[in-house]
Amino acid sequence: MKNEDTGSANRVYRILLILCFISLCLYIIVVITKAFIFDNECVSHLKNAGNASTLEVAREELGVALEYLEDNGLTIENISSDPKSDAVQWYEKLKSAYNEMVKLSAGSDEEETAYALDMVKETIYDGDVRVSVPDGVEKYPYNAIYFWWRTISIMMLAMIVVLSFFNVVHD
Repeated sequence: MKNEDTGSANRVYRILLILCFISLCLYIIVVITKAFIFDNECVSHLKNAGNASTLEVAREELGVALEYLEDNGLTIENISSDPKSDAVQWYEKLKSAYNEMVKLSAGSDEEETAYALDMVKETIYDGDVRVSVPDGVEKYPYNAIYFWWRTISIMMLAMIVVLSFFNVVHD
């Protein structure tokens, strides 16, 4: 009788372990997909604007990135209290750089154009290495859901592993 109970408990633990593992895998797939979409729809245009050699290209690329941010609601609310995650301030800096480029006419002298392009580059890049993007912006507005999904999946996985270990040891 005891062997049947142990076998049944082991099956339950295995099923729960598989479900938690699937949940974590789905979490990873969703987060990577969201990051990929954000990179393609926004970050790539920011890179193009930062690397642009003409004001027109920079204005067009930055405009596409700003449109994506506006369409996805990344302009009105902070993601967290951490200054590195301040999406509103980030958006306002990008918008300010865009507005400065719009103010310059096509007949602007080279010095003004170079200054505007440098300003855009400084706004977009974090030390000329990578595009400055607030932490977690690609998961917005579902940051809390992703946090709890990951946390609960990991906790359940750990509990199941520990319980199954104790079940095997004590039987």
